[in-house]
Amino acid sequence: MRSHLWFLHDGAPAHYSIGVRLHLNATYGQQWIGRVVQCFGPLDRQTFTLDLENLIAFNTIIFIAGDFNAKSRTWNCRTGYRFGKQLETFARLTGQKIIAPVIPTRYDRRRATIIDLAVTRNFNYACNATAEDELSSDHLPVKFWLNTNTDPYLNKTYRPHLKNFQQQIISNPTNNFNQQCVNDIEEEIKRFTTELQTTFKGTGKWVEKQNEEHSNEIRIQT
Repeated sequence: MRSHLWFLHDGAPAHYSIGVRLHLNATYGQQWIGRVVQCFGPLDRQTFTLDLENLIAFNTIIFIAGDFNAKSRTWNCRTGYRFGKQLETFARLTGQKIIAPVIPTRYDRRRATIIDLAVTRNFNYACNATAEDELSSDHLPVKFWLNTNTDPYLNKTYRPHLKNFQQQIISNPTNNFNQQCVNDIEEEIKRFTTELQTTFKGTGKWVEKQNEEHSNEIRIQT
């Protein structure tokens, strides 16, 4: 799992000392991002998701966590912001999932917001996020809990290919069954059942479950 994890680090000056960077290098190697220009430099709508695009282009499975400085009502911020909307749209178009705590992660004199979160893609583990009650800075630490015992097909459904299944069954070698006793019949039934199950699983494919879209009227009724 560690080979697919990238850490997005808050690049504020107080968090970017040589000691902090040495610790990140020792912990994450080359798989951490610091001082993301779109978060801590002049914000630009066109380049806000550029780093995410680059990671997606070269990594099939991603888990990116950190301070995205993006606010959206989708992850329980009191008010939204254009970069939160952009991150939300980008995640939807690229098949990513946003995991955020349910309580604020950053506090200042004006408001509390949720901007420390994770973005995942093709990450088949159940995951949730909790903000720890330890205000040592203006950000609360966020803990991501990953269930490594998750069924890898939890978010997938099996789609059989009946034509391929039929052709494979026909092409399987014929077994010359010579019954000698009742046990021979039982053994032949087991063998044929196993052959059918193996062929069925081998001729279809697992696909991602599609989210069902319902109108507000249907949501209210259900």
